Amino acid sequence: MSTLRAVLAEHETVEEAAAAVAADAPSYIARWRGSLRDSELDVLDRWAGALACVEALHVACWAVGLAFEDEHLAAARAADDARVNALRRLWVSSMEVGGECVALLRAGYPNGALARWRLLRETEVLALFLIQQPIEVSEAYFDHARMQTLKGRRDYQRWASSVGEEKLSNAEMRGMDEAVKAMVSARGEAWAGDYGWAHEALLAWNRDYAGDVASSRRPRGPTFADLEAGVGQKASKIFYASASRAIHFTLLTDDDELPSLPRPDDIDVPGVRVAESLATATAMFVLSWPPDDSDRDYQELTMLLSALSVTAGERFACDGRLGKG
Repeated sequence: MSTLRAVLAEHETVEEAAAAVAADAPSYIARWRGSLRDSELDVLDRWAGALACVEALHVACWAVGLAFEDEHLAAARAADDARVNALRRLWVSSMEVGGECVALLRAGYPNGALARWRLLRETEVLALFLIQQPIEVSEAYFDHARMQTLKGRRDYQRWASSVGEEKLSNAEMRGMDEAVKAMVSARGEAWAGDYGWAHEALLAWNRDYAGDVASSRRPRGPTFADLEAGVGQKASKIFYASASRAIHFTLLTDDDELPSLPRPDDIDVPGVRVAESLATATAMFVLSWPPDDSDRDYQELTMLLSALSVTAGERFACDGRLGKG
């Protein structure tokens, strides 16, 4: 703060002061980073083993997925297998967001890691669900994604002018609206919901969901909790709610203290969640082909990923207890 006041005093305008800071940005950053060094070292000292373990899991998932692509993806695409295609996209997404989670954990930002874990959890549950369903469900997944894209054009149309983009023509908008209406008309109102593509599968596969539909308690189709139940898992509502709060601003109460940055004390909760969710999309992707389930090598590799996932989660939980004990 004193440095910034000194810069303002040395220049006639705030624009000149901003230019001076920008020109010497590395030194300003170095001073700030130096003030955080003790907290960063605390993160590394306390969580080094767990962080290394979950990062090793992330790298292993990349390696296994890339090897599977080289060996099997061409044959799966030649067969036009929608399930392999869907699981590949979920794997890619899990690798990207998994890397973000690891980076945030290493930097000591547990709320950011938990917020990004939400997407990782979605890739986990969707991959588990799709691999257990016939290929037609994956085809419905892609059809629904196309419908959501068309519906999203409404948002584009609303804001295009304000950001300097050209609005779509009335004819284009009518065509997209008609296409969405045709999809919903053919599939039913539940299709319009966020997970409408899973409606038919859950009706046939999940007695509780079918009962709710019969009782008119699912007008918008399945929820994420329905998909979790569909793969035999408990709803992750508590952690999902915490992740949602991490995305949005939460007002501090009078007696709340401002958080230290970084925050090494709370890394165990998102660390365990990330470790548990990270390997699933990879495992489901590499187990999706060949159809005859003949590649034993990848079955063993997925067992290795699963064991490493458990180990990483245990390291976070153990180190968390030691740090708070």
